[in-house]
Amino acid sequence: MFIEIKKDIIDNAIAGDELSLHVLQMAAIGIQKGKHWYFLPKLDYARLKNLLSPRDLKILSKGTDNDSKALSNRVEIKLVVTYENYGEIPDNIRLYNPRIDTKFELYEETHVICENLYDVDFYKIVMKYYVENHPNKNCIKRCKNRFLGRNGGGHTTAKVVKRELDNEEHLFVVILDRDSKCPGYRIGDTATDVADLFIASDNRFSSYYILQHHREAENLIPYPILKQKGGNELTRTMLDHCNMEWFDFKEGLKLSHLYGDNVYNHWSAEIDRIRSIRPDLMNFDISERDNYKSDGQSPKEYIENCKNAGNPTYLYGWGKNILSDATDIINGSHPYPPLRKDLTPLQHQEWQNIGNLLWHWTLSREGNI
Repeated sequence: MFIEIKKDIIDNAIAGDELSLHVLQMAAIGIQKGKHWYFLPKLDYARLKNLLSPRDLKILSKGTDNDSKALSNRVEIKLVVTYENYGEIPDNIRLYNPRIDTKFELYEETHVICENLYDVDFYKIVMKYYVENHPNKNCIKRCKNRFLGRNGGGHTTAKVVKRELDNEEHLFVVILDRDSKCPGYRIGDTATDVADLFIASDNRFSSYYILQHHREAENLIPYPILKQKGGNELTRTMLDHCNMEWFDFKEGLKLSHLYGDNVYNHWSAEIDRIRSIRPDLMNFDISERDNYKSDGQSPKEYIENCKNAGNPTYLYGWGKNILSDATDIINGSHPYPPLRKDLTPLQHQEWQNIGNLLWHWTLSREGNI
């Protein structure tokens, strides 16, 4: 992230305040290791030279350069380090007061938490796409991005996030699958639990994003890669003609997935669309679902009926490894990251949202000074 250290920190360090000197030393470590992009006001070397090492002063001077000043006006969010009372804090400012936020580690890189590490690897590509399509690409390409990917563990993600929110030790962001089965369907339990934690928390060093227009990360895979990787003729045809934002690209569509009337109606309409285009591909009728569902029946009872019937698969998915396979294909291909034409309009919008979040929260610059 872009971290701006205000003048009062410098002034207090010059006055011999140990905490302020520690803040500058930690910033020097962060700059040297390329953890974030640090911006400092002009340094009074004559008054600091007896308080900080020559090496630390040299490193800190990098944060006063013209690149830092220019970037300060471009970033959409920043962490501001100060003792001063900011009053009403703007939405684009995250405030760090070293005297109050005693556990926060200024030199620690941002942590990025996803439900599994395959998601983290895929979202690295999404961030590269954001940079390549940015109107100021030549400017922001000079920046680096650094973060530590964290595995939420699927259903345990909320527990991991709660610990991070409570600890308040470093910057972190969470990216979550929506897990909605069709448009307007409720958000899944994991995303709901994490959102509730953020709403209840006053942690200023974190943010989260729930997919807005897609079921899960697999739905963000560019369709040309899905066609290249597998699927059958029916599902590949549906990629061209249907709304696949809510399709389960791992498992496909099975009888047991159709309990909810809204889910059934959605997929019935999509399948009818394909039937009108390629009737030769249709050798099933999902209306048989009504044979297994009755009034007052619980989801558990319905699923049990489906299992007893063999739980037929109507639309086959690409398997549980499709996200990691797609990531490997993209990373091994050129020209990639994917081009704009490879994405649907909704995929492009989602990629831009995620890329913007990740770029700002993981912003850094070259280290090893």
